[in-house]
Amino acid sequence: MIEWRVILDGNQEPAYNMKLDEAILHAVISGESPPTIRFYGWTSDAITVGYHQRPEKVLDLQRAEAAGIKIITRPTGGRAVLHGNDLTYSISAPTGFFRGAGITESYRVLSEALAAGLAEAGIDVTLARGQGSGHAPGPKPCFASTARYELTWKGMKLVGSAQRRIRDGILQQGSIPLRDGVVDMWDLLPPAIRSRVERSPWATIEEILGTTVDREEIARSVSSGFCRHLGVSILEIDPSESEIEYALGKTDKTK
Repeated sequence: MIEWRVILDGNQEPAYNMKLDEAILHAVISGESPPTIRFYGWTSDAITVGYHQRPEKVLDLQRAEAAGIKIITRPTGGRAVLHGNDLTYSISAPTGFFRGAGITESYRVLSEALAAGLAEAGIDVTLARGQGSGHAPGPKPCFASTARYELTWKGMKLVGSAQRRIRDGILQQGSIPLRDGVVDMWDLLPPAIRSRVERSPWATIEEILGTTVDREEIARSVSSGFCRHLGVSILEIDPSESEIEYALGKTDKTK
C-alpha cells in the first residue's frame, strides 16, 4: 500500500506557509518525501493571491494594510483568498500517482477524496458542476464563484482550491472556512470590483455543524477519510529539516 504523509502544522507565518508548501512539493518530486497532505493555520490574517495575479489589481491595498492583513502570492493559481479563520490544506504528489490524468481529472480525484474526508467529520458536500473557467484569474475573490469539482454544501461553496503542475509534481492548495472572520473579504476589494461583481454566499464548518470546532480535530478527520478514499496508508510526521530550511530561505531545493 502506498504511504502518504500527513502534516498537522498549526499556525505559521504567511510567507513561511507558502514556501513550505513549495519545499514539500520539490521534496516529493525528488523522492525525498512521500506524497503529502498538509493542514495548517495562520499566525495573522492574510490574503493569498494566485501566482499570476497582481495584488493591486484585485485588492484595495490601503484597506488591507489598515486592517493589518498581509498579502502573499501563492505558488498555485486561482483567485484571492482571505485566511485566518480557515483550515488551509496543501497536497503535494507526483503526477505518476494519477496515472496520466490531466489537471481537471486529478482535481476531481482529489476533490472526491476531500469530500470523503469531510464526510468523516460529519459534513456531506457535493462536487459542483460549476464553470470550467472558475479557477482562472480574474477580479472576483475565490469564494465569490464556484468552479467545476469544487465542494459545496446546500449550494454554497465550502472549499476553494487551486492546482498547479510543476515538473513532475502536482501542488494543490485550498481553504476550508471554519467560521466567519472579523474582516470581510468583500470590504477589501477595490470599489470598482465591488460595484460590478455579485456577492455570493459561502458556508463555514461551524455553520454546518452548529457548534464551535477545533482545527486539528477537523484536520485529523479530513486526512483520515481522504487517505482511506485514495486507498493509501497514513504516516503522520513533521516536515523534514531540509524542507524547513528551504521555507526559511536557507537552501534552494529547486537546484
